[in-house]
This record gives sequence, C-alpha cells and structure tokens, in this order.
Amino acid sequence: MPKALLRLLALALLPALLLACSRGSGPVESGGASPGAAVLESVRLLRDGNFDGLWRHALPAADYAAYRASWGADRDRSRITPENRQQFAATMATLTAPDAQQQLWQKLQPQLALYERKYKSQMPTLIGMLETIGGSAIERSTTLSDAERQQARSALLAVGSWAQGVDWGDPAKAKTALGILTDTARQLNLHTLDQVDALDYAQANADYALLWGGLKRLLAVYGLSLDDVLDSAQVKVLSNDGHVAVVRLRFDLLGKPISSDSTLILQDGRWYDRDTLLDWRKRAAALAARPAAATSTATPTPPPAIVAPATTRAPATVPAAARSVAAGRTH
Repeated sequence: MPKALLRLLALALLPALLLACSRGSGPVESGGASPGAAVLESVRLLRDGNFDGLWRHALPAADYAAYRASWGADRDRSRITPENRQQFAATMATLTAPDAQQQLWQKLQPQLALYERKYKSQMPTLIGMLETIGGSAIERSTTLSDAERQQARSALLAVGSWAQGVDWGDPAKAKTALGILTDTARQLNLHTLDQVDALDYAQANADYALLWGGLKRLLAVYGLSLDDVLDSAQVKVLSNDGHVAVVRLRFDLLGKPISSDSTLILQDGRWYDRDTLLDWRKRAAALAARPAAATSTATPTPPPAIVAPATTRAPATVPAAARSVAAGRTH
C-alpha cells in the first residue's frame, strides 16, 4: 500500500486508525497514467477494500509478482506463545458462537449501566488526556516533518471533537456494534492462530477487506463515515518535471481539511509512489540476501534499481531523496 497514503490515514485517524476517494470499477492497472491519477486510484482502491489491487497498482508488474511470491517470507512464528494461541481461540469461539451477540449483550448491559453512573461524566477528561498523550507523541516523533506534525495536530483535534460528541453508552448503538463485531468474526471463519498463519496471499487480502468493511460499519454507528471522508479526496499536482512529481492529497475529516504531500516517480511510462517503491525494493533486497534456511517461503530475486534518465533534474521543492532517485541512485 502506498506509504504516503498510509501515513496520511494514520495522521487523520490517530486513535482509531485508517482512512482515504471516488467509487469506480474495472481492472486494476500498475501505476497511474498521471501523478494525480495514481494517487486517486490508490485512494479508490482503499475505499473499496481492494488491498491486493493497492499493491498491484503501487508496484510495477515485476515487483508486484515478487511481492506476492515473498508473502510470509519474513514472518516470525517464534513470537506466538501458547498463551497467544489459547487467548485467540477463546476470543473467536466467543465471537462466533450461534448466540454470540445476545450473550455479549447480556454481559455488556451491566457495564453500560456502570458507565452511565460512574464514568460518563469523566469521559471529557479522559478524551482530553488521550489528546494530550497523542499530541506529545506527535511532538516527539522523529519521522514526521513539520508539515506532517501540523497535519497530525489537526487530525487529532478533529477526532477528539468527534469523540467528545459521541454517546458511548448508548445501548442501541452498543448492541448494533456487537452485531457488526460478531458478524465480521463469523465471515472471517478463523478459529485458531494456526489458521491465520496458514493464510495465503489471496486469502489474507480477502480477510483484510472483511476487517476493513467491519471497521467502516462500526465507526459509522458512532457517526464517523470513512466513506464520506474518502469520497471527499482531492489532489493537486504541486510540481512535475516529467520524471518526478509532488502531489498534495486533501480531504475533509469531520469538518477539518487534512492534507499530505507525496512524491511520485515515472517508471516505464507509469507513475508510482516513490517511498512505497523504494521501501519494497529495500525489503526485497534484504529477503534475497537471507540464507536459504532462514525461511521456508520463496524469496524474490534482488530488484532492479530505480533509474530515471540521466538528464533528469528534480524541482527544488522535491526532497533530496527524490533527487537521488531521479539521478538513478537508491541510497
């Protein structure tokens, strides 16, 4: 998934996570015919929950094939403990039982009553504390630029204002949310961590789509429509020298404008998000360099360097890393 798009989504839904435009259909093409089209197509694919399509669109054909072939190659199964397995199985058994929604609803009702008596009045303070913690994390981040910090602050304020206005103890909303939770768990049809671990690429992406759909339905119950957010997306090309372009993605989050800039590069006549492509090729090279015994999954061959014509000169507004790409360097 394009890194810039993920970063923008994370900024905009800090506590809850995720977001990103227009509806569409038809086959997914590798890259975009123009920088703006490449970004909007990524947004559309995310909106539709087409996660395989996101990677097919984000990477050149050879890279996409290598990405699929490397699925699970760097998975660390040793970190799964017997306790993890037991807890996962118990949770899924509870969520997928024939009367799961009703059973969970009976357990939740006393908690809702306690919330109304004791904790509802404390919610503004709690949300304020979470906003403070989130703000501190933004300020301490070593990966966000000044512009991204401002975007994150705006997103945090928007989400905080939304959270302050939600009646988290509403019984009707809570019961509906439980129905969405149990319905999504049944659709996943995963009962053990071994089943999760055994998912192939296509199965995993199908399950991601189910989870994404469940998340959207759940947030909509409490007044946050991710589809509305995604459908508000607009792009503006800030610069384009024919080889390197900077595109600004803007959308409306709960009444607040959120924007983020990304750098795209031209490869074989198609436009790709630079950071996504560089990150994948760095990972692919690392996988290819691992000893054969380190993984039971086939690893991709080392990827080609990202090379643009030697005469390419990125505009002054493009970061130094983009100028390196334009000059044929990947480091």
